Parts: sequence; structure tokens; C-alpha cells
Amino acid sequence: MRRGWGSVRAGDVRAARPRRLDLDPYRLAAPMSVRWLLLRGLVRERRHWGDFPAVLAARTGADVRTLDLPGVGTERARPSPTSVAAIVADLRVRWLAERVPGDRWRLFAPSLGGMIALAWAEAHPEDFDGIAVCNTSARDVASLFDRFSPSAIGTLLRALPSGGAAREAHILGLVSNTERGRGHAGTFASFAAEAPIGTDVLLRQLWAGSRATAPKALATPLLVLCSDGDRLCHPRASHALGKRLGAPVRVHPEAGHDLPLDDPDWVVEQLVGWGVRPA
Repeated sequence: MRRGWGSVRAGDVRAARPRRLDLDPYRLAAPMSVRWLLLRGLVRERRHWGDFPAVLAARTGADVRTLDLPGVGTERARPSPTSVAAIVADLRVRWLAERVPGDRWRLFAPSLGGMIALAWAEAHPEDFDGIAVCNTSARDVASLFDRFSPSAIGTLLRALPSGGAAREAHILGLVSNTERGRGHAGTFASFAAEAPIGTDVLLRQLWAGSRATAPKALATPLLVLCSDGDRLCHPRASHALGKRLGAPVRVHPEAGHDLPLDDPDWVVEQLVGWGVRPA
């Protein structure tokens, strides 16, 4: 496996605690021939997925892969582009280097990752059978403060001067609504110590995301997930995106912005129950 890839297979479920592994009919919606690519969001790397990749692999039997955005994680020595299109180009080069011809892929990404996923599917509709995005937005379908709440700005400003677990506690206090999610503060602080993400990366990613627009239409099937409890990006943004693109929108009633961290089992249920088929 080349640098930058993370992989979880169906047998690697030590960290996963799925609630409904016995529901075999759900497997029909995501056969083993399908692979999943996961992209993380703002200043997050693949280790911030927690046990979500293992839960997805266990439920679908699929090979689940992760790629870090340029500037974070395995790619932290490289500059972070200032446009979503440039991030897509960077990711796609690395993805194509590993892809086996004939493989079928689906893509799931929250937040900034969702903006990247939409741009990828618009530019290269042949790459994925379907994409699913979560708590994401675009400047032409949502207002500035629906995309990034004023209270979130204050939380981030308080978090930046702090360090270690205190910083992660501030961030998780904003993006997570569960003890399960907020309990990762210590672990995530260790990630930051091992692979620190600079303020320049944060600013470059924010700039790229701030200019992201939604496609007028997509040839690739789309599923939109959002959280009613999201205190960073208002769920109106997801509903507006779904309306623009004619996509189903499924809503979690309580989770925060980091929905895959708060309730990975619910997210996986939506993905495997989606039933998308290639055109």
C-alpha cells in the first residue's frame, strides 16, 4: 500500500460495535465488489474517523479506504491548496494510482470533505457509483452564517491559543453532542502532537471552503445526511443542497456536526440502506 492510503477490511472489526450486523438484507444495497473512499473535513485526518471505517466495513463487507487531504496527516509536509478544485486534483492523482480498473467505488465525506466530494463528482462523474455527503454546504445555496455559525467562530478562537486535550475539548464541544464523541479529546490531542496541523492549513482550507459552490446538477447519485443538532453548519444548508440537486436528505435528530463520530452506526445504516445502483 502506498503512502497516504488507509484501509479497513470487513474482518478488521476489533474497534467496531455495530448494533445491527445481523440484518443481511442491507448487504444487498452494497455488494462486496463495491469499495468505499472516505474523505475527512476541516483540519482533520484519517485517524479522526474513529471506528467508523471498521463499522462500515463490517456492515457492507466492502474494502474501505481513507485518503488524507493535502496538508494534514500523512500529507502534512505538503501545502494545502486554496481551492476545492485543486484539492480534488491532488486526491484524484493519488486515488487513481491505487485504483484497479473495473473496481466500483462510492465516496462518503462530511463537512469540507463533502464540498470536495461534490466537486469531484461534478468534474469526474465516471469515478463513483454514488456519493454521500454529511453536514456540508456551498456558498450559492446557503448564507454565510448558515454555513459557519457566529458562535462557532468564538469557540474556535478560544480553542486556537490552547493546546493538547484542552484544544480538542473545545473543538469536540462544538462538533460533537455525545459523550462518545467528546471522549476522543485525549486521543485526538495525541494525533495533534504526532502530526501537528498548522494555522496556515486551517486558513487555506477555510478559504477553499468559503468559495465552494454546488453543482447545478450531478450525473452521480447523491445522498445528503445532516444533523438537527449541528451547531457549526445549520441543517438548512443540507436541505438547500438536497433541493438543488434533487437528492434525498436524511436527518439525525440529535447528533452534532461530526455525525460519523457521534453515531457511526446510524450513518452506516443510511449508507447501506440507500440502495443506489450504478447507471
